[in-house]
Amino acid sequence: MSLQANRRSVVLSAAISMILAAPVFAAAPPAGGIKLEEIVVTAQRTETNLQETPVSVSAVSGEALTQQGASSLLDLTNFIPNLQVSTTTLQGGGNGRFAIRGIGQDAGSQAAVGLYVDDIYYPTGAGNVMGLFDIDRVEVLRGPQGTLFGRNTIGGAIQYVTVKPGREFGGYGEVTAGNFGRTDFNGALNIPLGDTLAARIAVGYNSRDGFVHDIRNNVDRGEDTRKLGRVQVRWTPSDALTVDLKGEWMANRTNGRPGIIKGYAGSLFPNGQNDSAQFPALSRLFFGSTDHFCPSVVANGPCLDVASKGDYQMAGYNAPDFAELDYAAGGLVVGWDLNDSVTLKSISGYSKTDDLTVTDADGTPASFLVIQSPATETKAFSEEVQLIVKAFDNRLSWTTGLFYYDEERVVPSSGISLGVVPVTQGDGTNSNLTSKAIFTQATFAFTDRLSGTVGLRYSDEKSDKQTRDSTPPFNATPYKVFKGSFTDTSPQVGLKFQATDDQMYYFNAAKGYRAGGFTADPGYAGGSKSYDPEEAWTYEVGARLEFLDRRLRLNPTVFFTDWKGIQVNTLIPIPEAGAACLATNDCRPGVGTTPQNMGDAEIRGFEFEALFQATDRLTLQASVGYLDAKYTDIKNVFGQIFPAALGGFPVGSLFIPDLCDGNNDPTLAQLNPNRTAGQLAPLAALYECKGGSDLAKAPQFKFSVGARYAYPLSGGSQVMGMVDYGWTDKQRSEVANRGQVPLPSYGVLNARVQYTAPDNRWSLAVFGTNLTDELYYVGGTDFANGYTPGATVWDPARPMEYGATVKFNF
Repeated sequence: MSLQANRRSVVLSAAISMILAAPVFAAAPPAGGIKLEEIVVTAQRTETNLQETPVSVSAVSGEALTQQGASSLLDLTNFIPNLQVSTTTLQGGGNGRFAIRGIGQDAGSQAAVGLYVDDIYYPTGAGNVMGLFDIDRVEVLRGPQGTLFGRNTIGGAIQYVTVKPGREFGGYGEVTAGNFGRTDFNGALNIPLGDTLAARIAVGYNSRDGFVHDIRNNVDRGEDTRKLGRVQVRWTPSDALTVDLKGEWMANRTNGRPGIIKGYAGSLFPNGQNDSAQFPALSRLFFGSTDHFCPSVVANGPCLDVASKGDYQMAGYNAPDFAELDYAAGGLVVGWDLNDSVTLKSISGYSKTDDLTVTDADGTPASFLVIQSPATETKAFSEEVQLIVKAFDNRLSWTTGLFYYDEERVVPSSGISLGVVPVTQGDGTNSNLTSKAIFTQATFAFTDRLSGTVGLRYSDEKSDKQTRDSTPPFNATPYKVFKGSFTDTSPQVGLKFQATDDQMYYFNAAKGYRAGGFTADPGYAGGSKSYDPEEAWTYEVGARLEFLDRRLRLNPTVFFTDWKGIQVNTLIPIPEAGAACLATNDCRPGVGTTPQNMGDAEIRGFEFEALFQATDRLTLQASVGYLDAKYTDIKNVFGQIFPAALGGFPVGSLFIPDLCDGNNDPTLAQLNPNRTAGQLAPLAALYECKGGSDLAKAPQFKFSVGARYAYPLSGGSQVMGMVDYGWTDKQRSEVANRGQVPLPSYGVLNARVQYTAPDNRWSLAVFGTNLTDELYYVGGTDFANGYTPGATVWDPARPMEYGATVKFNF
């Protein structure tokens, strides 16, 4: 047996043993009728008991998140089966990439995994790993969401649910201090304003120093400062009417990406050397730089060693590198029970997001490439109306809804500096996306135990973009407007069997859909590059089981997903062959990023979650996730620019639009004739024209275990100890070999000890996260792109952290 197979066997055996260990505790005598608390979720857009909800959903309370040491959505990845949350290498730590069951490439017109804040869709990837403050719970829904959700998502959804105003005066304030300069101030005040009106004000300030040392600038990168505020008002003039009004804002600042360069790859070509890599070649062409990276084949000056000298060290940036985000949003949710059988609900939301990212893209002290992404402004408005009807003595439960979404995004001109020479890219792009949908889902109880569900969604999505490039010396042109439209009908069917009061089994089949679209750029042939929709059919069978007088809870789910037309961001040369701007010089030389449909995949797997109230003092939890997620067909391999040796860009470059011919075999027919077959052979090996490769962000195994022990003291006080361990298998960081950085497996151990005073008046806790000081990575990119030499950048997670929290309740 191979070492890898043996390791997987050991992990699986350990996980199974951990699961099977729970019944051992059953031999203990009953502990005074203790039971697990009921978990309420809104996965079906109404409040239901988790154990009676026939969908794959994990729910974690705000208190449990605190106990597990979670400070943002990024920390969920260690404890939720088949959920991966990672960073985006060129966009800083505030921008996350969510993947559920291996589906999570955020390309195209919408995210594969939708994020909802109090039922309102979060419109952008900027700041989406938002901090967890004054939160009631987080729900992670796996699989397509469309027949009950306003914004359709193909991979799943994450619901961020805040604490709502109550009718009693009270609140809390807490202060956290820890290593790496951690300083947190969080608090909330609940104010009753009469018998029918209440308000809640919550504020937060969270700051942590960086953890990767920039040697050149003598600063620690990865510093993160977040300010948050939220005001909510709840009006309940009667038992039939509830009105929730909310305003919130967030400001996030980082001082640079905490990337680690493991090394710099040499050229794939015998007659090349790393001076012909992308960044150095551009800098030589436009700036005449003599800098180059070690090792060097051709000596033309001292080489620059940029490899990290320590686990949390980097050679440093020679240009600014930071990210800024400002987010403001408002929401209005009205629920009205027209009678005992009919409920009308309106969900209105508006948000405005401004984000600015400045990146020293080469990640080194050399003057190669600096990118100032435009200060993007995104405005989004959404309106959702739901009608919920119960009939036939509540045997029929029917929900239908209308959804409207309007998103405006303004991307001003971006700036690129090659060496010290600034090059402005165009006049920017204005885009508008509108989505309209009608969705319906009905559940009918055939008997007291058996019910069936059918659902249907019709989506109509339109987008338009206007763009031009009039930067000297390019010729001025009027704005060009491009339009696209996509429609889809997605069904869902399911069965639910409540075998006993404590055992429920279900089956679901649902289609997920993500619209196609286009990328506008004068450098593309026809001025734009289009891509088709993608879809995924998911089939799942699950059970929700409770034993031992509801002290033991076991929730297994098995699923299969058939994913077609996967949208992936690809690099396309500018100007593209056939582009009109070739004659007018009205476009810049370089590469553009646009989604394309790469191929198909199949995903098999399961999730298993267990919770056991062993005694009135001891609670145990465990979870396991397994994925077999592989491409079955690859139709469109990525294109790439090849700078010729010693510069010459774009003259002398070569472009490979597709190395896969009709027989799914690599072909070198389109390669530059200036290269010999022997020089080009390594390129073909990098392509994956056949299926069988793993999907990105899809580790084969994940598991977590945890324990809570509460020890009562005299006078009503209590001491509680908590420990959690999460292990994640190795995984791919990118969707193909190009840019691939394999992320090794890792385990994270967190612990917390808390003293709570009588009547919960105050508490003091000491905690530690990543207590084994594991060096692990949540992202990474090979900027050589698998074709030319370049830096390999890894995104490390934070090392061991510890601190103390004092909380006062009133």
